[in-house]
Amino acid sequence: MRIIMKMKWNDVTPEKYEEVKKHVQWEANPPKGLLLHSVGFSNGAMHITDIWESEEEFEDFTHNRMMIGVSKINFNAILPEIEVFPAHEIYSPLIPK
Repeated sequence: MRIIMKMKWNDVTPEKYEEVKKHVQWEANPPKGLLLHSVGFSNGAMHITDIWESEEEFEDFTHNRMMIGVSKINFNAILPEIEVFPAHEIYSPLIPK
């Protein structure tokens, strides 16, 4: 079942995000199951909204790639707030139903 993942990670800057991205390389090597990734920054926090094919694929990426990338840099932020829920509807001309 497709899911929506919302993350709020306090004290993460655009520069820290870009450092993690260099280590994890999700654009060059997209994680299995990721359909959409969006990120923005406000009020001292990073906000991410993703759409995944399943919660298991999101968890696999998080544990086996993202957190490994986070551990490679000086990342002093506490763990993020994460909310995962089933997608009722996803509309994008780029994502097949």
